[in-house]
Amino acid sequence: MKKILITGGAGFIGTNIIKKLIKKKIDIYVVDNKNLNNKNNLYIYKKKKNFTYIKSDLSKKNFYKKFNVKVDIILHLASGVGVSSYIEDPFKLILSIFYPTINLLNLSKKFNSHFIFASTSEIYGKNLKLPWHETSDRVLGPTNISRWSYSSVKSTCEHLIYGFKKKFPKFKFTIVRFFNIYGPYQRPNFIISSFVEKIINNKKVNIYDNGKMTRCFTFIEDACDCIIKIFNNKKTYSEVFNVGSNKENSILEVKKIFEKIHKDKIKFNFIDTKKLYQNKYEDILRRIPRVDKVKSKIGWKAKTSLEEGIKKTYKFYKKM
Repeated sequence: MKKILITGGAGFIGTNIIKKLIKKKIDIYVVDNKNLNNKNNLYIYKKKKNFTYIKSDLSKKNFYKKFNVKVDIILHLASGVGVSSYIEDPFKLILSIFYPTINLLNLSKKFNSHFIFASTSEIYGKNLKLPWHETSDRVLGPTNISRWSYSSVKSTCEHLIYGFKKKFPKFKFTIVRFFNIYGPYQRPNFIISSFVEKIINNKKVNIYDNGKMTRCFTFIEDACDCIIKIFNNKKTYSEVFNVGSNKENSILEVKKIFEKIHKDKIKFNFIDTKKLYQNKYEDILRRIPRVDKVKSKIGWKAKTSLEEGIKKTYKFYKKM
C-alpha cells in the first residue's frame, strides 16, 4: 500500500484529490493548519482507516524532524493564494510559502519520497509571448507592486527545488504549474467561484476592469487526474509541467455562460483595479499555456469544457 503526504489537504485542490484517493489502497496523511471539525471539508473522512489528519504549522523546523511515517509521495499543495493574500500582507505570504517548502524538501530527502510541488501560472508574470511553454521567460513588474510577491516566492521555491536536486542527485521531484483551476470546494474569491457565490445569493458579480482579460480555465477533476498520473511516474522526475486547458475565454464570455446556465441576466459591477488597489496591483491580460509537454510525457489533456465545468460547479453549490 502506497503512503502519501498531502500538505494543505483541507484546501480546494487537496479536498478534491483526497475524494478520489480515499477509495484506493493508499494511506493518506494530511497536514493542514485548520482544525478537523464539521466545518472542515475532510471531516467526513475522520473515521476512515486509511486517513490520518495532522494539524500543524509546516513552517516550523520540528515538523520534518518529528514526522516519522515513511511516505512514498509528498504532494505539497499548502500555500497562501489569491489577490487578497499578496495585497494585504505580502511579507506573511512569502514566509508562509518559503519555509514550509524548505522543510518538506528535507522531509522528502529523509524518506526518498517523490516531491510534487504545486506552482502557478503566475510564474510567467506578464510575458507577452504567448502561449507560455515551461521554459518561457518570466517577466515581472517592480518589487514595490505587491502583486508580484506571489510569483516571486513560487519561483524562488522552484529554484530551491532545482538547487536541492543539484545538491542531492537522488532527489525525485516534479513541478506542476496550475492554470486557473476551478470547481467544487473552492473559496468564493476566485473568478468562477466568485460568480457562483454571488449569483446563488442574488448579489452583484464584480467584473474587474473591462472584463476583456482572458484566462484558460481548468476544471478541478481534470487537474486531479493529472496529479494522480504524476505519482511516482519516472517520466515526470525532474520535470516541470503546465497543467491546464489551452482554451482561452474572456471574463465577459464566462458571464455569458453563467447567464445561459442560470437562465437569467446577471447583475454585475465593473471594478477599476487601479482605484481599488492603487499601486499594489497590476493585472495580466492574457494567460495561455502550451500543454504539449504534459500530453506527450504522461498522456494527459484537459477534457472538460468550460460550460460543462461551470454547470457541475453551479450544481454543487446549489445543493449546499
